[in-house]
Amino acid sequence: MVGTSRNLDREFIVNRASGTRPVEQQYRALMQLGADVIETDLPREVGKFLYSESAIPASKSQFFQRLHF
Repeated sequence: MVGTSRNLDREFIVNRASGTRPVEQQYRALMQLGADVIETDLPREVGKFLYSESAIPASKSQFFQRLHF
């Protein structure tokens, strides 16, 4: 578990207008280092760019559905 509210979340908010790609790469790097839970003050925003491309496996599709906000 890692916390990002004091550093990456703030950077995300400051740089939102100029693009989130650099910050997104930092969140992904944390996951590649083994973080399985990210504590963030921006769960909807971070979740969108980390998991928006995740496909629901056919074997689990009857249990999950994609919600669009």
